[in-house]
Amino acid sequence: MIYCMIVVMLDVTLFMGDHKPVELSLQESIQRAIANNLDLKVERYNPRIAKRDITIQDSKFDPVFSFNFGYDNFEKEKFDKTSSSDGFDVDVNAKLYKKYFSGTTTSLQYSNGYDRYYDSNDIIGFEGTNTFWSQELSFKVTQPLLRNFGVAVNTTDLVIAERNNRIREYELQQKILEVITEMRFLYLDLITARESVKFQELSLQFARNFLEMTEQSIEEGMMAPASLVEARRIVADRQQELIGAEKKFLLVGNKIKKFITPLDRNFYSEVVLLPMDALNFTDLNVDFSMKITNALKYRRDLFSGRLSLENAETLVNFYRNQLLPKLDVSASVGVQGLNEEWSQSYDSVSQGDFFTWKFEVAFEIPLGNRLAKSKYEQSQLKERQTREKLNKIQNQIMYDVQQSIVTLRAEALRVKAVRQNRELAEQQLRNQQIKYEEGLIPLFQLQDTEQKLTKARINEVKAIADHEKAIAALDFAEGNIRKVMEQFFIRIDNEEFSQ
Repeated sequence: MIYCMIVVMLDVTLFMGDHKPVELSLQESIQRAIANNLDLKVERYNPRIAKRDITIQDSKFDPVFSFNFGYDNFEKEKFDKTSSSDGFDVDVNAKLYKKYFSGTTTSLQYSNGYDRYYDSNDIIGFEGTNTFWSQELSFKVTQPLLRNFGVAVNTTDLVIAERNNRIREYELQQKILEVITEMRFLYLDLITARESVKFQELSLQFARNFLEMTEQSIEEGMMAPASLVEARRIVADRQQELIGAEKKFLLVGNKIKKFITPLDRNFYSEVVLLPMDALNFTDLNVDFSMKITNALKYRRDLFSGRLSLENAETLVNFYRNQLLPKLDVSASVGVQGLNEEWSQSYDSVSQGDFFTWKFEVAFEIPLGNRLAKSKYEQSQLKERQTREKLNKIQNQIMYDVQQSIVTLRAEALRVKAVRQNRELAEQQLRNQQIKYEEGLIPLFQLQDTEQKLTKARINEVKAIADHEKAIAALDFAEGNIRKVMEQFFIRIDNEEFSQ
C-alpha cells in the first residue's frame, strides 16, 4: 500500500535547473486526472449524445400538426367548344396526427373550401356564376394487425436507444477506471524513477569520495598514478547512469503532466513533479473465487456486453415481425357541410346533418419477401455473434483476474527475494570496504561491489512498485470502480454513475 510521507530533498540540480518543484500525492494526481484528462472529457460527451438519441426516437410518437392552404385559378373550354368555365378554388386543411406505441395511428382533420366559377354556353346563350362553401371534419383510426403490430415492435428503436445510453455510461465508467489505473501506474513509475535518481546520486558521491581518496593516496605515494584513470572512469560511468535516471524521471513526470494539466505550457516547462507518497510492501492473501465473483458482478464491459446482446435479441424479434404480411384496418367517421353561405355549411357540420363513415382493410405482401428474410437472417447471425462476444468478455474476465493474482503472488515473492539480496549486498559492501582499507582488494573491486548494491536497491524499489502495480491491475480486473474511487476519496458524480 502507499502512504504519505515528506520527501527528503537531495541534490537535483542536474535535472531541475530553474524548474519549480511541486510535490504531488497519488490521491491528488488521480483527482486532477479525472477532472482534467482530455480522453475523459471526450468520453463524457458520449452518454449525453446517446441521451439525445432517446429523445429523437421517442419524438416519433409526438403529435404532429399540419396546415395546408391552396389556391387554384382555372379557365376551361368544354369538349364541344360551345361552352366554357373559369373561376378559382380556395382550400384550407388542418390535420392533427399521432402514432402510439401499439402501432395505432389517429388523425383528426378539418377541411374548408371555397369554390367560385363562371359558366357560359354560346348555343343557348346561358351564362352564370356559382359559389359554394364546403366543410368537413373527420376522425380516422388505423391499426396494423400483423406487420408492425404491438408495443415491442414499434418501440424497438426507442428501447435500443435507452440501452445504448446505458452502454455509453458504462463505457464512461470503464474509462474512468482505466484513467485511475494508468495514473496509479505512472505515479509508481515516478516514485521508482525518483528513488533511482537518489541511489545513483549516492553511487556518484561514493565514486567521487574514492576519487579523492585515490588522488590523496597517489600524492602520498601509496598508489600508482595509473589508479587515477580507473577512478575517474568510474566517476564518469556513475555520472552517465545518473543522467539516464534523471531523464527517465523527467519523462515520467511529463506523462503525468499530460494527464493532470493538459495544454498548460507553463506547467509543462516550469515545473518538476516530486512524489509525496512512498512505497510500502504488504503481502496480500487473495481469494480467486471471490475475485471472479466480484468481477462478474462489477465489470462494466460485461454490463455493456449483456446490453448489446439484449439489443441484438430485440432486433431479431423486430425483423421476425417484418416477415409477416401487412394487414391494416382503418375506420373513419366524419360530418360534411355544403352551402352557398359559410355559416350554413358550418351549421351542417356542427349539427351532424351529413354523417359519413368508412371502413377499410389493406393487405400487402412482397412476392418472395427476400428483403425481410435477409434482414431477419442477418439479425440472427449478429445475435449469435454478439453472444459469442459476451462469452469472450467473460472468458477475458477470468483470464484477467487469474493473471493479476498470479502476478501479485509472484511480485510478492520477488520483493522478498530482492530485499534479501539488497541486505546481503549491503553486508558485502561493508566487508569489501574493510578489505580495501587493509589493502587486500583493489579499488575497482570495491566500486564493483558498490555498483551491485546500487542495482540491488533499485531492483528492490522496482519490485515493490511492481507489486503495487499488480494490486492496481487486480483492482482493474475486478472492476469495482466505486470501491476504487472511495479508496482515493474521489467524489462520485451521480449523473455519471446513475447505472
